[in-house]
Amino acid sequence: MSKSRRAVGGMAAAALSSRILGFVKVTLLVYAIGGTAKSVGGQAFGVANDIPTNIFTLIATGVLSAMIFPPIMQAIQSKSKRDLDRLLTLSGAVALIVTIVATAAAPLIVRLYAPDWPADWTALAVLMAYLCMPQLFFLVVYSAVGQVLNAHETYGPFAWAPAVSNVVGIGGIVLFLVVTGGATGGIEQWDVGRATLVCVGITAGTVAQSAIVLVALKSIGYRYRPAWGLNGLGHLGVTGAWMLAGALLGQLAFVVISTAAGSSLNESGVDGASLNSYGLALMLFLVPHGIFAVSIVTELFTRISRDIEIASTSDLAGVVEGRLRSVGVISIIFMTGFIVLGPIFTAVVWDARVIGVVLAWLAPGLLPFSQTYLLNRTSMALRDPRAVFFTQATSAGITGLGAGLASLSLPPGSVVIGIAAATTISQFAGWLVAFVFVKRRLESTAIAAPSWSGLAKSAVILTLAILGSVVAAYFVRVMDVRFG
Repeated sequence: MSKSRRAVGGMAAAALSSRILGFVKVTLLVYAIGGTAKSVGGQAFGVANDIPTNIFTLIATGVLSAMIFPPIMQAIQSKSKRDLDRLLTLSGAVALIVTIVATAAAPLIVRLYAPDWPADWTALAVLMAYLCMPQLFFLVVYSAVGQVLNAHETYGPFAWAPAVSNVVGIGGIVLFLVVTGGATGGIEQWDVGRATLVCVGITAGTVAQSAIVLVALKSIGYRYRPAWGLNGLGHLGVTGAWMLAGALLGQLAFVVISTAAGSSLNESGVDGASLNSYGLALMLFLVPHGIFAVSIVTELFTRISRDIEIASTSDLAGVVEGRLRSVGVISIIFMTGFIVLGPIFTAVVWDARVIGVVLAWLAPGLLPFSQTYLLNRTSMALRDPRAVFFTQATSAGITGLGAGLASLSLPPGSVVIGIAAATTISQFAGWLVAFVFVKRRLESTAIAAPSWSGLAKSAVILTLAILGSVVAAYFVRVMDVRFG
């Protein structure tokens, strides 16, 4: 077995373990605080816990991907430890400053995500946001240090750390259940103690995750020493700006999504899909992506970045096409399962069929989403941040527009399903844009580029798979109603 296959296999095994543990964690969380519109605590935690994750996405996309990983590879190639020290110091300083500012601004951010919530709902979400916000600092530490490990082709600690995080999170939720018995109803069930229990356990998992990669630095013989300065990083400012702008558009689209009709459903006594339902469906949607696509792309990105530094890119197009096929096959298999069995699965596990319905509407976008991720990382390795920006701008624009139209035109019980449909459409549009940019970039460097025929073949196979899945889902639903 080749070294690259062993690396991908190891990361996939770690990701599988992490996703299984993550599913257990989320399942316990649903039992503890709820996953649909009737559960005020579940909705409040969904907003509060999303805030550090979404801000991290901005930092990771705008700063780490553009200004940390490529220079890390350069520093390793040149064996410049001081440059690595400066890069890690920069990422840590940015993380600390942004975490402090975001914590102070938590009430405003919660209002941005949930402008129509009652005052007591908002107060609970703000309290939870204060308790979840430290996750932001530790997520950046984990990502930056993990990139150093990945650049040294030491993938294990970075891959397995999320599994440890999930174990710690599971322990926190179990403690919450033991102490409180759960709180899946109205606002009256919540106080400072319960909010602290549920949030601190999840935040502790993030701390453990960053500790794993920090300890692992010793395995590559690297000892960090703080070093300040931006020498040699100025040319990356434009790259960072493009990446940050694209990520910001994605977060603006999420703000539109976050206004989904959770509070109005709760007030009317309808237990339909709300923002936390969308989050749970998205978590299931991302399982195959996290296990397979991210593992494949992480190894590929490291390889491309290294090859560019040593001017060895002759077989790049073939490698990219091969990875696209692998991601495509896996995505179609899982997409079929999500469409056919998603509603039944969430009904059995969480007693919430509607979460599976949202998942089924998201599922057709799995292949374009995972392949776009691969194409965007290829663009970043090729130093073409504009490609990522325009891909993200396309997806964010369609998602935001679709979410807004769904909120305005659909009944409250169907808003989140409409948002899921808009998200899927946006994935297809972003897929096409990302492919065009990678093809043009490779052609401009006199390297053979991925072919249109390959993209067309993927589109035809995906269309047939979607149609077959919908038909199968219909018959499964008929049988479920008849014999259920």
